[in-house]
Amino acid sequence: FEAVRAKAWLLVESSGELVMIRKATSNDVAAMTSIYNEVIAEGGFTGDINPVSIESRQAWFAEYQDPYAVFVAEANHTVVGYVSVSAYRKGRQAFNQTCEISYFITASQRGQGLGKQLLTHAINYAQTSGFRVLVAILLGGNQRSISLLQRFGFSEVGRVKQAACVGNEYVDHVFMSLQVAGLEQT
Repeated sequence: FEAVRAKAWLLVESSGELVMIRKATSNDVAAMTSIYNEVIAEGGFTGDINPVSIESRQAWFAEYQDPYAVFVAEANHTVVGYVSVSAYRKGRQAFNQTCEISYFITASQRGQGLGKQLLTHAINYAQTSGFRVLVAILLGGNQRSISLLQRFGFSEVGRVKQAACVGNEYVDHVFMSLQVAGLEQT
């Protein structure tokens, strides 16, 4: 269990490239902001529609105190993706054993197995941190992410119809969850 909570975890990607997944530091905020803004510009993957500032992301990052965490995937000394394990319904103690997971990967690294590695790491981290339930909240048009989460055992537990306006299109807001208590670690 302690190996999962350690600062770094090395793995070999399916493309054969060595990738390190490690706990993010404040030095990674600019790279994570760049990745997030790339995703915003693509449209349909997040509820944000305007680029965010590094300052706003520094404030976002500062909220990640134990047991919550952000992990980055680093290839060739460059951050290429990240996953966050954050509070679900922040401040409401009844949800202390439930966390929310979010992940973003730069376009050039998608489809190469990095999302699977980030999710595996985050799920293992959530288990060893005492969480029982993981929640993922995403836009209904993000079928690639929905499919990935389903492969990990997440199931759709709710859908708010046409809740988000992306461009000129209304899309659903999808809630998915995974019971991690009692799962065997991978």
